[in-house]
Amino acid sequence: MMGCSQPSTLPPMNWELDGEWRVIAIESGGTPAETERVNQIGLSYAFNKGLLTIKRGDHLVPDESHSLMIDFDSKPKRLSIFMNNVPPIAAIYEVDGDTLRLCSMIETDPNASFPKDFVSVASPRTDLLTMKRQPPK
Repeated sequence: MMGCSQPSTLPPMNWELDGEWRVIAIESGGTPAETERVNQIGLSYAFNKGLLTIKRGDHLVPDESHSLMIDFDSKPKRLSIFMNNVPPIAAIYEVDGDTLRLCSMIETDPNASFPKDFVSVASPRTDLLTMKRQPPK
């Protein structure tokens, strides 16, 4: 696993997540959200060399950037998101062109591991986000 504490040591080609991604579909606990609701929420994820900033509309959620640890060698690739005052969020991801799929383990059991597949299920609870890369500003 490669950490983000020394992002300059990672080859630039591994930063496939870098940039801003707009959430276009959400499935939570096995239930898909309606497209209109997803658009109302207005979630976007901005990755920048080992840091993640989440926005809802124009507001940061929560008000800070989060560090990442990525396992580039696992299949599918694993991503751990470190937020203040909560256990790390275990996720898997895949990038296909300008589409990013991120499946996160939301289960409250601290022993829950990374999701195995890109599916949202009720137990153990996983969320699946589909995002589109946004053009640079």
